[in-house]
Amino acid sequence: ILFFFNMITLAQTDVSGAITSNTTWGTSESPYIVTGNVLVASGVTLTIEAGVTVKVSSSAIIQNNGTLIAIGTSSNKIIFTSNESTPSAGDWKYIFFSNTSVDPTYDGSGNYSAGSTLQYVDVLYGGSDSSKGAIEITDSSVYLKNISVKNSSSYGLKFSKSSGGSVGVSKVISSEISNNSSTGIYCNCYQYNKSITVETTTINNNTGYGISTGGGDAGGSHVFNYKNNIITNNGNSGILANANGTQNISGNRIYNNTGYGIRSRGNGTYTIEKNIIVGNSSVGVHGIYATHVIDNNVIANNAGGIEISQGGNYTVSDNQIVFNNNLGDGSGFDPYGGSSQKAWSSPVNLTRNTFYSNTSTSSTILSFQPDNGDPSFLINNNNIHKNSSTYEFKNYRNSSTSNVDAENNYWGTSTESEIQTKIFDWSDDGSYGIVDYTPFSTALNTTAPISPPSNVTKSVSG
Repeated sequence: ILFFFNMITLAQTDVSGAITSNTTWGTSESPYIVTGNVLVASGVTLTIEAGVTVKVSSSAIIQNNGTLIAIGTSSNKIIFTSNESTPSAGDWKYIFFSNTSVDPTYDGSGNYSAGSTLQYVDVLYGGSDSSKGAIEITDSSVYLKNISVKNSSSYGLKFSKSSGGSVGVSKVISSEISNNSSTGIYCNCYQYNKSITVETTTINNNTGYGISTGGGDAGGSHVFNYKNNIITNNGNSGILANANGTQNISGNRIYNNTGYGIRSRGNGTYTIEKNIIVGNSSVGVHGIYATHVIDNNVIANNAGGIEISQGGNYTVSDNQIVFNNNLGDGSGFDPYGGSSQKAWSSPVNLTRNTFYSNTSTSSTILSFQPDNGDPSFLINNNNIHKNSSTYEFKNYRNSSTSNVDAENNYWGTSTESEIQTKIFDWSDDGSYGIVDYTPFSTALNTTAPISPPSNVTKSVSG
């Protein structure tokens, strides 16, 4: 009796130390076991083929001082993961793009053309250094598309700079950043110039913020584009947009975060538009300083609709601000601090919004007493009705300021005496200013967003 045995030897390649010439890690030698720190030297390219697995031993890093190109496919990803038999968060440190890492370049349409990139790559169980991300980008940029960063014991992605100055554009496209033990995407952006685009990416279940640009808003000038992302179930605010420059926050679904939907602070122009901001445990949008354009959003079921404070100016238009409840005053629109607001004199324009079914202790919408000057406060062509509050609008501006222009709003009634009861101003307390509410609309303003249906019930069909 003859027995035949087919012996298959699985390849395994141990790697550590410096890579000083152009190198390719191919599938025939996969998995690669990183037994110690790996350094891609300046001027050198490491190419990793689709389907390669890289297992990183405890406390090791992969540092790119040259060009790192890791491009997988949807069916044949590249995986960076733990070398432990039972992986857990923080089994290894991070992938590090240093100041000499070759930045990505883009064609005229903004598509990646060359430079350091990770595409169709999973980065799992890293982040053992609590001050770094599982992917750490310092003084450099990187192009990330279709990546997944999960189970880091620190940040998912972290951008930083060692000193002032400018770095190139980083992009995070069509990716997933989830289940990390700090903020999903963090930029320590204080006092330097950085541009980051995050598009069509899911950022969820991170212990910290979904996206954060840090705590400082002085110095530097940035361009941040956050578009068409899903940002949900994070342990703090969905987006903390604290930095100077230009911020475009558009088309995102930001919901069920433990904190603000969006909190933005700095100097520059911030456009917050076409987002769905729902069910966050603090205010839907809180803007501080800067020029804010808050347009065409759905802001619903948060602990407050919109808060603003200090400096800048605010144009709030074409939003649905509905079903919010901050357990206090101004659940629809609150110039933060109400009658005690200080340190700002900002013009405000509320136009073509729908404020519906918000719950406040006293008033759905508040104005503010400017710290100096007489900035305008306009509230025109809105639908303001069926909110749970004593007043729909309460004017905290004193009698020496100009009248509040509150013309052409629909207040839920066509009877002027009833409208008067919905507005608190000089006629109620002579120390406050006048609200000019005439002419008023006798029917819903069709230029404002439609109110959501009420008293809807479900039944089994058939």
